[in-house]
Amino acid sequence: MNAVFLQGNATLHLYPHFQKLQEITGVSDYLSTEVSTSRERRFSLVTFIDTPGLVDGDMKYEFDVDKALIWLGEHVDLVLVFFDPLGQALCGRTLNIVEQLSDKAGERVHFYLSKADQAGSESDRQRVLMQIVQELCKRPALNKCGFNMPTIYIPQEDRVCRCVNQIEEVCVTIEKTIEQTVQHTLDQLERDCLTLRQATDTVLQ
Repeated sequence: MNAVFLQGNATLHLYPHFQKLQEITGVSDYLSTEVSTSRERRFSLVTFIDTPGLVDGDMKYEFDVDKALIWLGEHVDLVLVFFDPLGQALCGRTLNIVEQLSDKAGERVHFYLSKADQAGSESDRQRVLMQIVQELCKRPALNKCGFNMPTIYIPQEDRVCRCVNQIEEVCVTIEKTIEQTVQHTLDQLERDCLTLRQATDTVLQ
């Protein structure tokens, strides 16, 4: 696998549809891109955006992180929310942003318990999941019927874990989204072509 690394300005040239982020002071100084070539699945059609982890309290960021995350969340096909059971699973700041995004585009927001193999015993894991779900249910935009939170982790050869790893579900969700996006793009192309044809006919007449 070959990788290419780009900094802020080069990133915005590579992804011009993200140039609006420049309007948020300081964001471009913290943008970077890693371009990797992979033949696995459909990853060649995917752009992953890893956003800053949020913490409660007096933590200060060099830019308006809330505004940046909400803008990104409104312009992507999927929002994957990873709850870390090792300390920040119930971060209020994260939940506030997720609630705003879910209120506007709830069908794109998916929740996962990451590092599930490090959450302790099965009872510990269930307790963490219940705490997260209880907190989410307190928020109207996140209190949904059929709520689902798969447990995922990166398996390690030297560690035996009895926790069910549902990371395959993440891949399936991504692949379904790719199929839908391709279909929507083709549908839009058909409509655009019809519009161009009608405009051309009008001019010729």
